[in-house]
Amino acid sequence: MKDLFDYDVYDRNDHKVGTVENIWASPDEEIGFIGISTGWLGLGKNHLIPADDITVDEEDHVVRVPYDEDLIKESPSFESAQELGERAESNTYAHYGLTGKHGWAEGKGYSESTGFSPGPEFTDEDTRYAKGFSDQDTGYAEGARGFTDQPTEGTLRDDETIEIPLAQEKVHVGKRDKEHGEVRLRKIVRTETINQPVELRHEDVVVERVSGGTVQPGDKAFVEDSITIPISEEEVVIDKTIESAGTVKARKVSETEQKTISEEVRKEDVEVERDDSRSPYK
Repeated sequence: MKDLFDYDVYDRNDHKVGTVENIWASPDEEIGFIGISTGWLGLGKNHLIPADDITVDEEDHVVRVPYDEDLIKESPSFESAQELGERAESNTYAHYGLTGKHGWAEGKGYSESTGFSPGPEFTDEDTRYAKGFSDQDTGYAEGARGFTDQPTEGTLRDDETIEIPLAQEKVHVGKRDKEHGEVRLRKIVRTETINQPVELRHEDVVVERVSGGTVQPGDKAFVEDSITIPISEEEVVIDKTIESAGTVKARKVSETEQKTISEEVRKEDVEVERDDSRSPYK
């Protein structure tokens, strides 16, 4: 027998209708019915769904059933620890249009396997009191909801209270570091042209003729000769040296921004349904 407890149940339209709360199985551990908790019922009750045509997705913990949500809402409901009698089983199958299918014809009585001690099987009187079946014992009376009107065990006396535990989810927001990118620093070399004016000195020879003079012609008069006068000039000499142009510092800084998170949380509540035929004027 598969452990389907707490599996989510989806109807034929892929709408979630509840979770598996109970399983009714035969003595040879063949699952006959699953009971799902939907929030539509009183405490401790489960809507019954035949297990003949269900599909189980064990990886996602999902059970898919070939019925609409409304049909499941109107199906018979039972207490968690209750055994299914032949009449209850037959009418459950009839509700889903599965006529002629029930384990009692094959000698299989389906009882729940949730670890609770099974309660007593419904008698004919209990069945009729539950308003789930017609007097002809063939299916349900129109508009009835199976066993949902069955009185619960025990009676609440005056001045007594019953406590219903409720649960809710709470969001705990934490923080953790994660890498979201990087900053890369790469040193590159750029070339630029610098224009700088430079003053250069150069020599020249100025020749001028002067009448007279203090130097008299000597032995070299009328002898061809030449005189060389060296002249010079300055030229540009370029020398490059490496010097510091400053430094680049890189440091990480932390910035804070305000974000609003949005998350769905579940919260249990209690719906009160009254079935009171007494007139306030009586």
